Amino acid sequence: MSLPGALIVSTGRCGSTLLSNLFREHEDVLSLSEFWPNRPNLPALFGTDPVSGQDYWDRLSVPMAGDIFKIALGGKISQVPKRTLHETNYMRRIALPSILEDYDSLFDRIAAYMCARPVATPAEHVREMYSFIATDQGKKVWVERTGASIEYLPLWQTMWPDSKMIHMYRDGRNVAQSMSKHHAFRLMVMRAEANPESSWLNIRPLDPETLDLDAFFARRIPLSEFGKLWNRMIENGLEDLRAFPPGNIHTMRYEDLLEDPVGELQRALEFFAPGLPSREWAERCAASLNAPRNDWRTLDPKVLQELEEVCASGLEKLGYQKVLVS
Repeated sequence: MSLPGALIVSTGRCGSTLLSNLFREHEDVLSLSEFWPNRPNLPALFGTDPVSGQDYWDRLSVPMAGDIFKIALGGKISQVPKRTLHETNYMRRIALPSILEDYDSLFDRIAAYMCARPVATPAEHVREMYSFIATDQGKKVWVERTGASIEYLPLWQTMWPDSKMIHMYRDGRNVAQSMSKHHAFRLMVMRAEANPESSWLNIRPLDPETLDLDAFFARRIPLSEFGKLWNRMIENGLEDLRAFPPGNIHTMRYEDLLEDPVGELQRALEFFAPGLPSREWAERCAASLNAPRNDWRTLDPKVLQELEEVCASGLEKLGYQKVLVS
């Protein structure tokens, strides 16, 4: 039986991981994080043609892109648990280890369940897989977030048009600063330089054999490049969201979450899991929140001006006020 759930969509670096972690604190919510990223075969995973459970599981089990695996393998990336650095599949690398210590046995149970499933659409396989994991863990609802998943919307709209989505967003000037320090977004910029067709949905990996890790970490990329990336994702994403029923979209602003965490969390949970107790959970989560580390107001005026120029349309569409820098 399918359980209710929602997908958190975002540009990444905007508080979606925080939101995922807060949902995980609720006793009835299965919160999966980073289930889909850096899969070279995402279009095949988000299709519409019915396939057997075995075939879909085979698609899910492909290894991650080799360039990002090599970058993270050095152990400099704090987001990847040291105990799973060797894993080449994101289910085993981040998604399952984030919910329990013994992720091996859970992975095996999911594999057995999926391989026994009859022919179905990818959307049905995913919905039932999430429901299976939730039931296995004693949860009543599920939520999944993958960084930069706003790029998946065109295929999700075709594959899963009735899905519920929480659109999490944040001031692009702060997002750009956070992206500039994150290995995956730095890699995205470099992938796009090598192949303009590369995106989070259609990955064109760099050759891991020739990838120089010292040069990767040492390279300075202008902040405006990350502003361009954010702005493109927001412009395209807002347009893509219009293809979904308005009642299936819940918008959530990072700054509002910090200002009114109890209210924002309760409203978000009510959106996809009406009736679940939320007040005590939301108050407990509110007490754990900290001030953000990035603040665009501290940027050099020239850098800020360049950043605002490339983020202008995205900031305006999301209702953020720009600063005129002379």
